[in-house]
Amino acid sequence: MDMTLGPREAEQVLKDSFKIYGRDFPTLLAIISATGLPLVVLGWAWLAASMFVLWPYMIPLEQSQLLTPYLFAGGILLLALAIVVIPLLIGALIYAVAGQCAGQKVGFGQAYRFAWKRIGSLIGTGIILYATVIWLPYTLIGIPVAVYFGVTCAFALQADLMEDCGVSAALSRSQELVKNNWLRVLSYLLLLGLVTGAMIVLLSVTLILPVFVVPICVAGTTLIYFDLRVRKEGYTVEVLRKELGLEQGPKGPINVT
Repeated sequence: MDMTLGPREAEQVLKDSFKIYGRDFPTLLAIISATGLPLVVLGWAWLAASMFVLWPYMIPLEQSQLLTPYLFAGGILLLALAIVVIPLLIGALIYAVAGQCAGQKVGFGQAYRFAWKRIGSLIGTGIILYATVIWLPYTLIGIPVAVYFGVTCAFALQADLMEDCGVSAALSRSQELVKNNWLRVLSYLLLLGLVTGAMIVLLSVTLILPVFVVPICVAGTTLIYFDLRVRKEGYTVEVLRKELGLEQGPKGPINVT
């Protein structure tokens, strides 16, 4: 089967996401292991420490009060690390997935270097997406607005990385691509979310393995992003290679069988 940019139906997006993961598993595994896995381990370590320090009767109250400020400082440092690491990780995964669609396998270092060049805007875009989708349901306008925003801006990180358009323009770009396609995009994202969510639940007993589902989620959303650009703009592999800085390379789509 040839890996093309689109158009795709929802089932094909899901199928191709797994094919991409399987074909380039070593690189995607290295990308996720370099930053995502350590972040998850640190998160679980901080949570375990929190339970130990704050849970009644685990340690004397006097010691708990002495350790609490250190626990709080550790949480702040972990949050600061996540704010940088998560957008960088997602950016590197997007680049690796896009490289496959461009017909050129890219390396671990190449993916991270490209994402690092745009880390500032990726962080800004990631913060806005997280703050809106996660915290908006707790406000008066609530869940419906969060869902609408989440779908319309689902491809802001892809737009930011691939088109180098900055935070505000990346959000607007995603909204422009989803316009008149909202229900179709929602159905694509629901299918992808149901399958990967089930995998995360099944792997959650291991505590750290769910992080290895992330490349499938990123591959799926990136393929939908390409699908939208193909349908609206006639997006081509040649344009994709230019955006990735891969102008020198094979001239056809990559075969993923």
